[in-house]
Amino acid sequence: MVLLALNRLGPQTVGQLQELSGIEQSAMSHHLRVLRDARLVRTERRGKHVIYRLHDHHVAHIVEDAISHVIEADDREHLEMAPSNDIPDTTLVGTLPGEIEVDPPLLEELLEELELHSRGQGLQTALAIADCVLGRLFKRDSGLLSSRSRNHETFKALQNNASLPISKSSLWYALAVKHQYQQLPRSFAEGLSLAQHKVLLRVKSVNLKVDLARRAIQEELSKRELERLVRRRCREDEVRGRGRPPLPAVVKGMRQLVKATDLATSEPLSTDALRSLDQAGIAQLLQSLDQNIQALNALGSQLRRLANDLED
Repeated sequence: MVLLALNRLGPQTVGQLQELSGIEQSAMSHHLRVLRDARLVRTERRGKHVIYRLHDHHVAHIVEDAISHVIEADDREHLEMAPSNDIPDTTLVGTLPGEIEVDPPLLEELLEELELHSRGQGLQTALAIADCVLGRLFKRDSGLLSSRSRNHETFKALQNNASLPISKSSLWYALAVKHQYQQLPRSFAEGLSLAQHKVLLRVKSVNLKVDLARRAIQEELSKRELERLVRRRCREDEVRGRGRPPLPAVVKGMRQLVKATDLATSEPLSTDALRSLDQAGIAQLLQSLDQNIQALNALGSQLRRLANDLED
């Protein structure tokens, strides 16, 4: 979550990251220390604030590739959920342009056209990017994209081309948004912003997607308000599907804590065990331990208070 936020939004303070994730400040600070120790993030001080950013462009590329992988897989799954009559019998379509082997002239034309579209922004730009790729490679059909993109040589070459003017994740976002745009009633599809469309991509049910889009427009929801609504509605659907509520985060966390404590105390602590650490490392370990003990004490007090309230 933190790496995604830093990649998408740029440098952030601890407070901003806490607000975005909903994680307690002590937990967020611990998480950031782990990321900093792993050289995934770095810090700089601006006045009273410590600003966190991705460590370097290598980390940004790793995060971008991870996003692309998830989006590509999620988008295919999303497209494959379309009604069967929306997906053509690919045996009747024949060979697609540039499918069997890379078509250099076609690839060059695609790159030039995408360069023009990439200069814009917003929903219409995303739709234009998707129309360009679908029209030139997949006969304007999202079903063909879903079923045949894995083995489409020119499409694969396009995604990996160094001259691609947009990121791979932006390309897949555009294609997924286009498919969603076609699923929604026209007035809803046009009434949503690109940011709102991206939020709705995680919703699998078309009926739920339509209902959420309607509310977003009628209630003039911001992107953040829509995100909260989507999370709540998806959790409700998940609970109904499973027949029981999900375990609270505190239960999951305590189970992990028990395992971590068992591991940390599995062998006697001695000076030999600490020889691999310098004084700064030992001080950091003690500080982390003290902070976690304080957080657990606060959690214990809160649990006892809530338990008493339930008894009353």
